[in-house]
Amino acid sequence: MIRLSGITWDHARGYDPMIATGAAFHREHPQVEIVWEKRVLQEFAYEPLDRLAARFDLLIMDHPWLGGAVKHNCLLPLDAYLDADYLEDQAANSVGPSYASYSWQGRQYALAVDTATPVAAWRPDQLAAPPATWEELLDLAREGRVALPAMPVDCMMHFYMLCCALGREPFPDEETVIDARIGAEALETLRELAGWCKPEMFGLNPFQVYERMLASGPEVYCPFGYGYSNYARPRLGGPVLRFGEMVTSKDGKLLRTTLGGTGWPCPRCREIDAAMGTCATLRRGRASRALRGERRPAQPIAPRGWMGRQRALRRFFRATLPALDRAWLRPRYAGHLAFQDQAGDLVHAFMREGGDPKRTLGRMREIYLHTREGTEA
Repeated sequence: MIRLSGITWDHARGYDPMIATGAAFHREHPQVEIVWEKRVLQEFAYEPLDRLAARFDLLIMDHPWLGGAVKHNCLLPLDAYLDADYLEDQAANSVGPSYASYSWQGRQYALAVDTATPVAAWRPDQLAAPPATWEELLDLAREGRVALPAMPVDCMMHFYMLCCALGREPFPDEETVIDARIGAEALETLRELAGWCKPEMFGLNPFQVYERMLASGPEVYCPFGYGYSNYARPRLGGPVLRFGEMVTSKDGKLLRTTLGGTGWPCPRCREIDAAMGTCATLRRGRASRALRGERRPAQPIAPRGWMGRQRALRRFFRATLPALDRAWLRPRYAGHLAFQDQAGDLVHAFMREGGDPKRTLGRMREIYLHTREGTEA
């Protein structure tokens, strides 16, 4: 018997499909047993991948870790083990940039298994029609009806989104975070919106916001938070959320949010053949069906997996697919998550307390230059 240990994130969307996938794989390969552990979402975002790769045979990772993982030589390139036709099929049948997010320096280091990007969410029983423009969003926020996930990492994602909406992608080169004028306008715009939201939002992540909205509080609309299909499913007499397109920016452009989701890499473990086998069969047979989200809160990357038989899931996937197709891909250089962590605190503080946008942007650039030192693009 070969026993593989895996680590994923502590939410039904990250854990339940992995348990189901492990059981399905074991039925097809009875000599292999997969045991999954989980860690809270914040640990998932911040614990270095090389430490986990030294302890586990299977990992679920976030793509911004990729450059650091390759630098520490803790992941195997899948293209050295899996058929080219198989990988080409993955690339051709993935939502948005999900597959490409795990490509690095000409090699493929993981298969995307779950995908998400910030979208709008609302209570259809409390809000007949969601706002369509930024001004309509502000009007609803002034009424106290808007919930905004605003932990530091979420604030950073909102900043990236508004920079893109204002006409500039962040990180155009290795010395620039964003054009000073664009960055200042993005900060001030976020500060204005946050000023109409309750202070407790600064401690909530997206699914905590969704739980709050379902608890029948005054907030009935979230303008941008990573989508969770499980909150769109029928709930035994309780309310559900509707997910869909976001408001347009002040310039009338559709918002372009930041890609999230997770991937399945293969670390340099003791049971490489068995671990690589899980990747090779991940999208086939029972293991594939376990990730499609019909009965479990998975958000698979293949478009056919986004058109499930349940009406609520079809509505969720079809309504949010356009945002995924245009999602912006974060940098993946070895120090980027250190930048994201520290700069997120700066954006969080500005949204909460205001300040000098020029000083905030200057500090962000200092952090960027520091985290780029000694790394490869």
